[in-house]
Amino acid sequence: AHALRLRPDAHAHLHRLAGSAPADRPTTDRVDPALLRLLDGFSGCPAFVVNAALDILAANPLARALHSPFTPSDNLA
Repeated sequence: AHALRLRPDAHAHLHRLAGSAPADRPTTDRVDPALLRLLDGFSGCPAFVVNAALDILAANPLARALHSPFTPSDNLA
């Protein structure tokens, strides 16, 4: 798929046709500062940022209050 320079949607479709799954993307523990600012702007509802493995990377104050005790290494799976 990479040699054919397929778009991501075409890449996924090719894997579905072949009956295989595309390689897993690596998970990240980095949260962009702009996303953290957006998260803090959600003052009326709890909000989390998670990675592909559902590890909680960040949470706004209301989410931390509702899901106490909260540690950044928690996982939602």
